[in-house]
Amino acid sequence: MKKKWNSFESKNKKNELPELKSSKKISNYSPIINKGGFFDTEFEEFNKIKEISQGAYGRVFLVEVKTRNITRKIASKLVFDQKKQIYKEIRLLKKIPKHENLIEFISLISINFHIYINFEYFEGDDIWSYMKKSNNFFSKCELIEVIYQLLSGINCLHTQNPGIIHCDIHPGNILYSNRRLKICDYGSCITSNFKKKPEEANYFFIAPELVLNEQNYSFGSDIYACGLIINLLIIFHYTGIVSLPFQYPNEYPFEYFVVMANISKYKIPNFPNDTDEHLKLFCEGILKSRPNERPSAFECIQMIDKMKQ
Repeated sequence: MKKKWNSFESKNKKNELPELKSSKKISNYSPIINKGGFFDTEFEEFNKIKEISQGAYGRVFLVEVKTRNITRKIASKLVFDQKKQIYKEIRLLKKIPKHENLIEFISLISINFHIYINFEYFEGDDIWSYMKKSNNFFSKCELIEVIYQLLSGINCLHTQNPGIIHCDIHPGNILYSNRRLKICDYGSCITSNFKKKPEEANYFFIAPELVLNEQNYSFGSDIYACGLIINLLIIFHYTGIVSLPFQYPNEYPFEYFVVMANISKYKIPNFPNDTDEHLKLFCEGILKSRPNERPSAFECIQMIDKMKQ
């Protein structure tokens, strides 16, 4: 299987967000799930500003909505596979908790017979793009804080009842701006009592037991993906270089991911020579080859708290 984490290619490019005129009321409007407050009444306006991203299951737009004579910006995902994917997402969206490091779910609506999943709009880049554009490396304090925020969001998901496993932690799903980090894209999430193996995954940031089809997604596989991102952040802090955890050939055929998964069971990514020893040991612990040997997100937060002191 071949999939690049920053690819927004889709098999369905015919789905378009309807052009809506602000002077006309939206037709065929039907709220399916409302969170309440500002969004518990019908939108008077729902106007596309620009496309933010595109993935396998939908296109995400920056949308300006108006109700009660108040205008706000939201991120709205137009779902492609409305029969299969939407019911899967609905079950989890209602369970996603409110947390400062998680993109907040707002509502799910139908307009002109199209399904839209609405989220808070966070004005920032994914963390890979942020580092690529940035001329300033993270300071040591900023690095620790970014790691802390990432693990805090994951811990919030994992400690729900039942726990929520994200299953798709990679730099494209980590948003960052003004020292604030938020995890997004809950389309692959499952609850911990559900068994799931990779169908379409980001093999750059995935635990070896998943690539080798040895185990199902777990809290440990989320933690491993976080470990790879933390390794990326550490390298950026010390060198200013933004690179994948392991080196791959240009075409990234699936066979190479299998080889690297076997290697990563015995070897972890490299660290710069001057890496802080506490940070290095922390990351190495997260990247243990056996899922049950990896610390929980809560245990990771406790370790990071000690580094912050």
